[in-house]
Amino acid sequence: MDVAVTRKRWPSLWRWTAVSLLLALAGCATPAPTPPPPPTPGLVRVLATDLTEPLALDLALAYAENNPAVVVAPALAPAEGLAADLQAGQAELALTVTPDPALFGTPLGYVPLRVVVNPANALDTLPLAMAQALFEGRVQEWGALGGLGQVQVVARAPESDAGRAFAGQFWPGAAAGAVTPNARLAPTWAAMRTLVGQDPYALGYVIGPVSDETLKPLTLTDADGGVVTLQLLVVAVMQGEPSGAARGWLAWAQGAAGQAVVARRHTALTP
Repeated sequence: MDVAVTRKRWPSLWRWTAVSLLLALAGCATPAPTPPPPPTPGLVRVLATDLTEPLALDLALAYAENNPAVVVAPALAPAEGLAADLQAGQAELALTVTPDPALFGTPLGYVPLRVVVNPANALDTLPLAMAQALFEGRVQEWGALGGLGQVQVVARAPESDAGRAFAGQFWPGAAAGAVTPNARLAPTWAAMRTLVGQDPYALGYVIGPVSDETLKPLTLTDADGGVVTLQLLVVAVMQGEPSGAARGWLAWAQGAAGQAVVARRHTALTP
């Protein structure tokens, strides 16, 4: 009886021995290596004015699609403080239309300026000389152009980056020439769209990337009937020559892929 019982217990004994051996081997096994942490994304901080912010955003978003390891982060900043912010290390570079000669600069493209009216205005073209007279307030009635009503000029503040840039393009090299003091002032491009889009007698200006269906751009012509183009060169400025992620982003922006992005809402460096 005892012998029979002993034989029946052998299978259980072997099973426990096998389990114990497997557990012992598992304890001695080399643990799987911990995967390395993902690389820290490169960061390029870019300051931009309200003249250059649309281009900075276009280039940053397009770059992120194919270069996820680099984050290009634009931030809006006043033009007069760009040099000080760069020197203080607030950003790696800045986009401006009025570069400081003390900073390293490299061009990225052009931002177009558009003279605009309300869509109810029947005009499509306007001689530059007449447009200057209208903005200056020397001509105050649309009747001089076959229309009706008194012209309401809308402009950015003369001391703003946008106001200075427009004056420099609209009256190039002229000692005289300035927007009438009777103009309504738009603090932002959004305000410009609202003021011109809601007034059938309004005359204003915007940069091309922010124009929409609430505005009607006019084609400006010279004395011979040729088209007059107003555009501002956008320059990336920084404390010294670019390096690292900033250099890579600028090289891409000036290359074929980047310039194709520029051409979507701006003007590329080369046609």
